[in-house]
Amino acid sequence: MKKILSSFLLFLWLFQSVSLGASQQIGSNERNYVYIKNPKGQEIRIFESGGNYFQDFPLPSGIVVNTMGVCPCGGFILAWDEAKQKLYHIDDESGTIDWQIPISYTVGSITISKHKTRYAGVSNTADQSISLYSEKGNFIRTIQSNGRWKEATDIYLDDWNHLWVLDKVGKKVFLLTEKGTTKNEISSSHSLPLQKIVSLSSDRAGYMYVLNTDNTLHIFDRTGVFQTTFSVKQSPSYSSGITIDPSLNYIYLLHTNGAFSRIDKKGTLQYTVQSPFQEKKKNIVQLQIGSRLLIHYGSTPSVLDFAPFIDSTTGRTYVPIRAITESFGATVTWESKTQTVIIVLDSTRIELQIGNDHAKVNGKTLSLEAPPTIVENRTFVPLRFISESLGATVQWFSEDRVIKIVRS
Repeated sequence: MKKILSSFLLFLWLFQSVSLGASQQIGSNERNYVYIKNPKGQEIRIFESGGNYFQDFPLPSGIVVNTMGVCPCGGFILAWDEAKQKLYHIDDESGTIDWQIPISYTVGSITISKHKTRYAGVSNTADQSISLYSEKGNFIRTIQSNGRWKEATDIYLDDWNHLWVLDKVGKKVFLLTEKGTTKNEISSSHSLPLQKIVSLSSDRAGYMYVLNTDNTLHIFDRTGVFQTTFSVKQSPSYSSGITIDPSLNYIYLLHTNGAFSRIDKKGTLQYTVQSPFQEKKKNIVQLQIGSRLLIHYGSTPSVLDFAPFIDSTTGRTYVPIRAITESFGATVTWESKTQTVIIVLDSTRIELQIGNDHAKVNGKTLSLEAPPTIVENRTFVPLRFISESLGATVQWFSEDRVIKIVRS
């Protein structure tokens, strides 16, 4: 009897663990933000495209997010609270509830269109129907399964407001018009196994990516015609969700162990955040070679007087010192007589002199990879030294020539 009871309790624990894990979600938008909702629905963390946690979504007090949909354009999420039986439209900066509507059934999936006429789709787990709403929360129509799909496991509204329905139980993918007419029905076959399909998302060109739990991805064109399949290399776990950044086209996978990863279009793992809800919040500044735009995540972007550059002689990357350090809260002083820059941040004091390949950090003399220089009456310093001296790390993304300076 004890053995049976122990087995039953173990089953309950495993069932609870799977259920909780299944409720974690991922989404992204054209601001290059990645949203991770925790299993209990009481916290949504925001990461930038480099995998750094920098901000919390401002959830209104008392709301539990059982299912979320992230607007591809940025600006809001849709959050369904099962206990309150309501769908909330929440501003992602202020946390203001713009509108709310009652939902009397259990929501399975939420999708928000990329189209300029923005629709929202909400699936009903009871009868597997899908209700469409306008961006203002006005009801448009309900699309019934009528025996086509057995389960609306995941739904997606693409750039043309066509509705994709992933049916894990029936092992099919459907492409519908916004009125619910079937445009294409894709069934599992030996050459296209759909037994383990779990989530879907489209890229900037309109290609649809259908994710299997075994970390394979099937790609279809906008009409539902199969294109290719690839597998994710060195994945840390099985996958449960996919989202594709509508601006930069980065592919993110949510794993069943709670981690999330970014991959490229060949399935190569670019990074993995193992425990998103144990990460420390970061202060992040982003620059791009040749661009005057400075992005300080969580703050208003600013325009530099002169863009970061790579010196053709030394091969070193130079950045404008004042803009970078002040973003981290440092004070910058310029001594014109000696042409010295003094930077103070917390307990760190750095002294740099134009043309001098040595610097002082808290009184200690250190060698620089390259000396500071003046361009267009602005002081530029070698990137890596100044960032690491301030307790930051540098991330370099060669495909976009993007620099991210990250400080805890």
